Amino acid sequence: MRLEPVICELLYEHDCVVVPEFGGLVANYRSARLNRRTHVVQPPSKHIGFNRHLKDNDGLLTQHAAQLFNLSFQEASEQVRAIVTEYHQILNQKGRLVLERIGVFFRDNNGQLQFIPDEQENFLTSSFGLRPVQLRYIEQKEQPAETPIIPIQHESRKQLAGWKIAAAIAIPILLAGSFLAGNQMGGKEDFSFASLNPFHKVRIDSDYESREFSFAPETGVDKDALTNALDTASGNIRFDFTQNKVSAEGVEIEKPVKQIAEASTTEVNKETKPTQQISKEHHAGHRFAVIGGAFAVAENAEKFVTKLQQDGYEAALAGKKDGLQLVAYGYYSTKGEATEALRKIKSSGGSAWIKREAQ
Repeated sequence: MRLEPVICELLYEHDCVVVPEFGGLVANYRSARLNRRTHVVQPPSKHIGFNRHLKDNDGLLTQHAAQLFNLSFQEASEQVRAIVTEYHQILNQKGRLVLERIGVFFRDNNGQLQFIPDEQENFLTSSFGLRPVQLRYIEQKEQPAETPIIPIQHESRKQLAGWKIAAAIAIPILLAGSFLAGNQMGGKEDFSFASLNPFHKVRIDSDYESREFSFAPETGVDKDALTNALDTASGNIRFDFTQNKVSAEGVEIEKPVKQIAEASTTEVNKETKPTQQISKEHHAGHRFAVIGGAFAVAENAEKFVTKLQQDGYEAALAGKKDGLQLVAYGYYSTKGEATEALRKIKSSGGSAWIKREAQ
């Protein structure tokens, strides 16, 4: 039996884990911090400290080990005592003891037991999935302010510029007026100065009759007559819009074809199966859950369950921890099955941890 996985699992849910006759590991909340030398921002975490005076057995570690390895409390106590004896022997022989994912223990010059925690492990469940972020410093160079140059204009130049603009507008108008006046006076006797307007529309007489086919009110077209004619006709018709009747001299009108809307169906595609939300009760009897996420918003947790199910996992909601909704990749009967599943998830690029369900 190894105590390191048991201690790590307890540190996720408890703030103090006492190793009998060795010392107590105490977890304290630590907010996000910035390393000004490496420019790395660390997420909030649990800082693990060590108190060598906490040696009395409170039963937490022994009871949890007994449940994990299917031992009686007496058997678990004996194995924990043997492991702690081995820890002391290693410290006496090598001077240091390394516990995986927890930290390094050593004796100082006075023979007192000291501890350096493993900063790579984060036991704060609310920070699950957060990774350190390294900032990149961007140097900004200050640009000298440019003084705007305001041109100085004399009053006489402003007046001269105004006369130039007026002359540039007036001369083309006078030339155009002279040209139009010459044409008007040479061709007609009823000339008036109103004809000098360059935007005046000139009516051109024609031998052809002009017709406007529009449904505007001023044309006098009878829309009802046209509609009745189209309804009673079996095909296209010719309609005289000046007489408001069907006529061979009229304009050909195409009879509109009525589109029959396709009936909507409520038949459900039998091949499409809705994603099943597997509840925690579905895995009753399974004591170990591989947790893949913790969410403050319940909707996001349900979306993550759906995604994992689409990837082939028997994912489910796994209860709440510190107000966060946990999502499990799946539930397993033994610690060995859960550990193997955790290994496969991490090898495929995922991130997860094992949580033991209360019996």
